Formats: sequence, structure tokens, C-alpha cells
Amino acid sequence: LLLLLLSAEDFAVKMWTVLIVAGLLCAPLINAEDAIDHQLIAHIRNLNTTWKAGYNRHFEGRDLDFAKRLCGTILDDKMPGGPLPYADIKPLDALPTAFDSRTQWPSCPSI
Repeated sequence: LLLLLLSAEDFAVKMWTVLIVAGLLCAPLINAEDAIDHQLIAHIRNLNTTWKAGYNRHFEGRDLDFAKRLCGTILDDKMPGGPLPYADIKPLDALPTAFDSRTQWPSCPSI
């Protein structure tokens, strides 16, 4: 009701002030972490491993949440179907000393 008593110019100034303040208050809430981390790419390349990190144009201008969604990362518990089920997996007492898939599955044609 008080805004109706303002002149058009005063109203515009007040609205711009409100919009700017709202934008400044909301800015920290925006997760705009870039999906491409050039420092991480350089660090991995400097490790001289057999795997080479590289730049992918598909992620250019995209944020990290975009990349996580492509990986199937569950961002919160409100995903369809709910959170993933928990399984209490017991570790093996000992790992086998040898394993040969050809003897384990001799009928498999792709081995």
C-alpha cells in the first residue's frame, strides 16, 4: 500500500534497490562451480600417468551439478524411487591366490 503513494520515479528506484539487494543475498546460494577445472587437468597431466586428463567442449559453460547429473550422481534424497538401498557386505576372509576366467567360465564364447 505504501508503494502506491510513491511517484513513478521513486517506485522505480525502490524496486531496483530491492532487486539488487535480493540478487546480492541470493548470489552465495547459486552453485556455479565450473564443470571444467583447468588446474585439476594440469595437475593430472603433470602426474605422468598412462591416463591423460583433457578438456571436453561438452562441459564448456556448464556447472558441476550438470556433470554430476550425467554421471547418475544422486544429488539428494528426493530422487525418484528414494535413496539407494544399503547393503551390509561382508568382506572375504582371503582373496584367491589365482583366478582364470577361462577355467571359471569355459563355455563363455567371449573369453
